[in-house]
Amino acid sequence: MWTPVCRRAGSHVSRSKLSLAEQRRSVAYLDDLQGQLDELTALQEATQAELDALLPKEPYVRQADIDFIAEERAYDAPKGIGSVVH
Repeated sequence: MWTPVCRRAGSHVSRSKLSLAEQRRSVAYLDDLQGQLDELTALQEATQAELDALLPKEPYVRQADIDFIAEERAYDAPKGIGSVVH
């Protein structure tokens, strides 16, 4: 917890109520947590690299194929207001 030492025109200087030992424990905990996050980031990057190696560079279905199929479906679609779609 922080308490203001003095107040001047909207600014203040604060000091900690935590002992030096508590501050050091907090810093050690945060350093350990940062190390775990760094390790997780490295593992995620390695996993992504493995996935990139396994997956094809190009998609299985190209946009041209999608457009062609859409055009075929539009051509084959029933015409008229009273048409029934099965």
